Amino acid sequence: MHLHRGFTDLIWKNLCPALIVILGNPIHDKTITSAHSSASASVDSDSTSPGVSDHGRGSGCSSTAPALSGPVARTIYYIAAELVRLVGSVDSMKPVLQSLYHRMLLYPPPQHRVEAIKVMKEVGMH
Repeated sequence: MHLHRGFTDLIWKNLCPALIVILGNPIHDKTITSAHSSASASVDSDSTSPGVSDHGRGSGCSSTAPALSGPVARTIYYIAAELVRLVGSVDSMKPVLQSLYHRMLLYPPPQHRVEAIKVMKEVGMH
């Protein structure tokens, strides 16, 4: 099934992007803060790249609670877990699955990641 081009195209081009949009779009979210915003602007003297800050991809997250209701979010988390089970071994699917998991596990504020982590743990036990 994971080698069927129509199926993988549907997941790659439609399903995962739709789930990401439902979870929230950081481009339109004005509440994004850097995880390092309270860090000092100076760089440690033992740094190998002077003048380069430690900010990078994934260093920001929303500072507000997700707008989704619990059951809707849980459903998306279960779908994401099932997608990994079905097509996670397909190299071409990894970038879109990583984007979906980034949105689920890194973008929300830490206190709102618990449900996604619980679902991933539950699915991993089966």
